[in-house]
Amino acid sequence: MMRRDWARDLGYNSYADMAFESRMATRRQAETFLLSLQNVSLAAARREQEELAAFALKRGATSELLPWDIAFWQAKQQAEYLKAGGLDLTAYFSLPVVLSGSFELVSRLFGIKMIEVEGAVPVWHESVRVFHVINASTSFPLGALCLDLYSAPRKRQAGFWAEVGVRYSRLLGAHGVPRRCIMHIIGDVAPTADETLPATMSFQQVHGFFNALGHALQELLTDQREGLAAGCNGMELDAVKFPRKFFGLWAYDPAVLRSIGKHFRTGETLPDSAIDSIVGMQSFHMGSRLLEEVRAARIDLELHFRFDPERGESLDHIMRRIYHEMVIRQPHEEEELVLLSSVAGNVVNGYAAGYYSDLWAEVLAADAFELFQESGISDEVTVQRLGRHFHNTILRPGAGAHPLTAFQKFRNRKPRIEPFLRRCGLRHGNDPTNGKDQEA
Repeated sequence: MMRRDWARDLGYNSYADMAFESRMATRRQAETFLLSLQNVSLAAARREQEELAAFALKRGATSELLPWDIAFWQAKQQAEYLKAGGLDLTAYFSLPVVLSGSFELVSRLFGIKMIEVEGAVPVWHESVRVFHVINASTSFPLGALCLDLYSAPRKRQAGFWAEVGVRYSRLLGAHGVPRRCIMHIIGDVAPTADETLPATMSFQQVHGFFNALGHALQELLTDQREGLAAGCNGMELDAVKFPRKFFGLWAYDPAVLRSIGKHFRTGETLPDSAIDSIVGMQSFHMGSRLLEEVRAARIDLELHFRFDPERGESLDHIMRRIYHEMVIRQPHEEEELVLLSSVAGNVVNGYAAGYYSDLWAEVLAADAFELFQESGISDEVTVQRLGRHFHNTILRPGAGAHPLTAFQKFRNRKPRIEPFLRRCGLRHGNDPTNGKDQEA
């Protein structure tokens, strides 16, 4: 209500109309995009739930899966899928090799080097490592990266994330040289009890680190004259996560997996069967996941665009109406209440007509990554050329270029949804409805 009144005071019909003034997508495009995902994910979600029920029944479940059982059995099914012939995948992802392989990839793509600084820099914990980021050709300093990757009570959350320590600024530089960015990546790698052995990571942690590194690069590799538009500063909400999700996709590339997947004792390369399992994980329960996110995003847009209490429709009625458009089985009352309260909490706590934005960024990332695949991802010259092109068109201008304009410069066309659907296992080949990929 307060958001709607605020927007109307500024001359807009709804809060969504005001919010989409500063988005990459229009409201109509976002709604069409969500309906497209809903149509393809419903059938997939039904099939996934049937397969999950059969999986659980074979392993001891004695009755119909209840809502609170689903996450448990999904985790079991995922773990079994990733076993890859009895292999312990964690043993193949040692922290030193993952860092070395990811930095080598960054060097190939963007022509930069990470040079570790030892001893001379004061840090907040003895495990923190500091790297100078420099241009590989000119040795020009681009910034610094601090890695605080080990789990400890001082960490406030699980997973990996990146934070700006010092932001890029031309105004606050000296002698005509901009002040360069310092980024922190914080993680939850468990240190080993035996100091002679390297710390190891699960693949989920590897993927999380790649995403965080993509975020860090987004800030480090900007060259925007205006500091308030450098990196993510001032960027449209639905484009801000595009670069980090793009870099996260490299964690699924077979060549990258071979470079970072070395057994911590024997040095043996990650077997092809394990690589196939990891690549296949991209489509694991994607129908169900997309359905949940589309449901929440549609409710979010509906509440911020069409909801008007003066017409007599309640918040609860809108949420239940959209919820029941996308159910794949008759829901239990408790399940419905938990889901709706969760969606309401996310909408109230800041998404505000922007819940769709993560999915939109994933579509951009998949489309951009597919250009590398189409052009020959195994060809070193091609990877370097496209990496520099991505740097120049997407990363260098930061928020100083409209994201749609920047994407079109990179891809030579508008973004399309089909590469994302193919990556999720929800589409094979081009869209049969019109003979070509649809624009997002």
